[in-house]
Amino acid sequence: MHRSGMKFSRTPFSRFFPVVLAALSLSACISGPNNRLMVRPVPDEETRESASVLVVSTRARSDEPGVVYSGERSPRGEISIINIAAPPDHQTGRLELPHDGSRLDANEHFVTNSIDYIGENPTERVISWFDQQVEDGSVLIFVHGYNVTFDAAVFGLAQMKLDSGMRQAPVLFAWPSSGRLNGYLYDRESANYSRDDLENLITGIANREEVRDITIFAHSMGSWLTMEALRQYSIRNGGLNDKITNVVLASPDLDVDVFWRQMETLGPDRPPFTILVTQDDRALWFSRLIAGASRLGGTDPTSPEVLERLQQAGGITVLDLTDVPGGDRMRHSSFLTAPDIVGHLGSAILNENALVRNYDATRGIVLDVGHLLTAPLRIGDEVDPLVFVPRDMPEDNQAPGAFPRFRPAYAVEDGEVIEVMVEEPASEAGTEDGGEDEANTEADAEAPEPVEPAPAPND
Repeated sequence: MHRSGMKFSRTPFSRFFPVVLAALSLSACISGPNNRLMVRPVPDEETRESASVLVVSTRARSDEPGVVYSGERSPRGEISIINIAAPPDHQTGRLELPHDGSRLDANEHFVTNSIDYIGENPTERVISWFDQQVEDGSVLIFVHGYNVTFDAAVFGLAQMKLDSGMRQAPVLFAWPSSGRLNGYLYDRESANYSRDDLENLITGIANREEVRDITIFAHSMGSWLTMEALRQYSIRNGGLNDKITNVVLASPDLDVDVFWRQMETLGPDRPPFTILVTQDDRALWFSRLIAGASRLGGTDPTSPEVLERLQQAGGITVLDLTDVPGGDRMRHSSFLTAPDIVGHLGSAILNENALVRNYDATRGIVLDVGHLLTAPLRIGDEVDPLVFVPRDMPEDNQAPGAFPRFRPAYAVEDGEVIEVMVEEPASEAGTEDGGEDEANTEADAEAPEPVEPAPAPND
């Protein structure tokens, strides 16, 4: 089998274990207190942004107030509907929740308006939810990652729904993560345990007449679970359902070679894939130590090996978020924590996959996304790189006060990697003196230094 060309020195893990525990305390996968789903209805006269989330879970029910579902495994799936309200002064890219165990304040935090426990089988309540929420036939299934408590998964999806402006009705697949730093192997087996249930969820939603298109958005270890469920679905049904129109893998904690093998099984008729990578993702650096191989979410998409694979596969968009300012300190959840990214998720990634229309906000590298002004060429397209991008960009493609600059884009032509200079808008701040944004200077570190534990956003 063709290898990705990515190598990893197998240094004994015990040497790194203390460093791993210290630095993972900053991980974007840390969920904080897990009893934050206490129902606190917002008065009817208060107008708040809110999201209604349909939950399908393989977690066991919890009797502890505010927890709802624990990290234990359930022998059967559970269904519930949870309504979440944002605080009045919610800021895009921030998940306003207490991380020190203090009481939720409806004026400052995300709060739970209501929880409907439905049980194992869909009921009229679920049918009613689809009728109310699936307005244009679009559904998004979100699959969370490692070390995520149930409340963190629910609040995270609600935040994505509100901040991104996505049109899809939000469905959460909550698999039994332990919510502990030392639970990586337990979580991996729990993901394995939940493959059939995720496949059944995808099948059930695809079979609903009112559903026209399905986006699957997976984060971290949830990407491995998603790929396995899609692989099973494809084998069982001779291919994927045409309603699955978009698959997004954010910071995928997934072996590179395993991913390409899974893609081979899905076949050429698979839906478009979007992969969000960050080359200095610290959480995936530690995952690599445990797993012993490079992770898909931390790869360099401009390397010749990756470019060759992308050309062979086709239909894969790669967004390199390494140079995106802001976001969490572990660089693992930029799709939710970097305002420039989460604010464009709905229009740039989730809505009809119109990625390139708002691509300039990422300030990264896009591969295989079509040849519009703010994006590099699609791998394999017959485009003359010399005339690919006009010198003069239309005014409506530039931010107020911005001026064009160039960045490199890469593609494969006749088996060779070529570099194309693509014009893009530059930010107003920090460009006149030719300096780099301070937030972008940290991307060169190969491995993180040990740091003191501190609260961090969710996975």
